[in-house]
Amino acid sequence: MAGGRPLESVLVAPGVKGKKVLAFKRDGLKKNEAVTGLIHDIVASSSARSAFHVLDLAKVVDLYAGWRRALPGVRPFYAVKCNPDTALLGALAALSAGFDCASRAEIEAVLALGVPPAAIVYANPCKPGAHVAFAARPASTSPRTIPRRRWPRRGDVREYWIDDGVYGSLNCILLDSYLPRPRPLAGARPGEETHASTVFGPTCDSINTVVTGYQLPEMSVDDWLVFDDMGAYTTAAGSSFNGFATSAINIYLAYSS
Repeated sequence: MAGGRPLESVLVAPGVKGKKVLAFKRDGLKKNEAVTGLIHDIVASSSARSAFHVLDLAKVVDLYAGWRRALPGVRPFYAVKCNPDTALLGALAALSAGFDCASRAEIEAVLALGVPPAAIVYANPCKPGAHVAFAARPASTSPRTIPRRRWPRRGDVREYWIDDGVYGSLNCILLDSYLPRPRPLAGARPGEETHASTVFGPTCDSINTVVTGYQLPEMSVDDWLVFDDMGAYTTAAGSSFNGFATSAINIYLAYSS
């Protein structure tokens, strides 16, 4: 079991300090027995009225120490997308872990815990321009020279990245069998050639694929795609995975006549 200075530093870490931390014994008990006892205590105290989680900070310390023993020359960089809970991030920061961030929101969350920029890797292979500008601000005067939202085409297939996807409004593709038929806002010119295209959402997860093999004209950075009939069960079921918050998507109200 963890003990001594590492656990002490975790208990006063940003994200943990000031919060109530429950103590329980797990020495000599089988796996899950100790935490089951704690759960019984929480339920019996009547403080829990709905679903809850238990985060064992000592277990985090043990797992981190195990990594450093096995790979003493390798500093772990925690992927924030796995679990962005502030107490967990604060505990890892107190243990001197690095952080793998995939969006401006994730970078801001880690910086707010006092993590130095040198301990952050901005590893998303597709970076929105505004996020690149934020991440590069201290060291670059021209972040717009970095390509945005699109990889070079591979063979005859065009690949594009947009800033909404199946973890956002387009979750309806997975949950409600929505068949996306995106159309370029600029429209197609008469006789314009189209190409088999794959459109991805902004996160690092390969499941975040909006369309595959879909015919689109040649698209450029800052072009727009329109998705029709995006009302019920779109933004309502979106998430903030990877720091791309569905709630950040603007809604413009209109009145047709």
